[in-house]
Amino acid sequence: MKRTVLFVNNEEFFKESLVSLLRERGIEHFLYASYPKKAQLLISQADCVIAEEPEETSFELLRWIRSHNRHFQKPVFLFVSSSNASPSPELEKRAKEHGADALFSRSFSKKRFLTKFEECFQRPQLRTNMSYMEPFVQAFQNMCKNMLDLELRWDPPLYSVSEKGYDSQLTGVISFSGRVQGSLWISMEEETAYRTISSLMGVEEVSEEILVDGIGELTNIVAGNAKNGLRTFGGALRISIPNVIRGSSYHICRAHSHLALYTTFYCSLGAYHLNVSLSDTS
Repeated sequence: MKRTVLFVNNEEFFKESLVSLLRERGIEHFLYASYPKKAQLLISQADCVIAEEPEETSFELLRWIRSHNRHFQKPVFLFVSSSNASPSPELEKRAKEHGADALFSRSFSKKRFLTKFEECFQRPQLRTNMSYMEPFVQAFQNMCKNMLDLELRWDPPLYSVSEKGYDSQLTGVISFSGRVQGSLWISMEEETAYRTISSLMGVEEVSEEILVDGIGELTNIVAGNAKNGLRTFGGALRISIPNVIRGSSYHICRAHSHLALYTTFYCSLGAYHLNVSLSDTS
């Protein structure tokens, strides 16, 4: 089995026990990095990463891997650093949101680890490249600044581990096709939507028709400007006519299995949730 495993920040005894376990499965190639910066230099030679966690440096390494065009689909397994600690549900969720395939305790089940290890190669969890989110963040920021005169703050993009829709009453949806398949969802509360469209359209009274048209146009502007930023795909990226969802009782169901990215923007008008999923089909 010609796979190479990169270990990052692992204590010698624990690392040796994992190497011994993997050698029993026929894996003989291992690389070692004592800190994340060195791991970045070695990852091109590796098929997967095993790192000690949770530490912010490990999350930073995860985000770097998930933003790299060559490496963002590689499996990454994290282990809690304390010998007696079991990962809490909150920590497991946080690790997966940053792009980890699995989080294990030091007293892990060998069977579960090996099953998950093999599963990640046989049926890999496909993801949206984190770098694809940058054009959407920039497009939304520019739209709010230039058209609404708003200053924004936002959360770092994370992977969405749930396909449940946000508790928002209005959502603009637009699809991408061609070499790239995927979608953009922009959600907000009804009050935020009315304030936003009133400012965007320059009207005080916002009817239902104006509201829906305005959310669709806002989504179209963001998607169109983000398309210009996704130069990697050139002219092979096409966008659909936007649709608008009214109500909050929905789940985001996509035809492909890529994990989506999400972020939330905050300003004086309220909060806006962006959910982006893109996969390169070439």
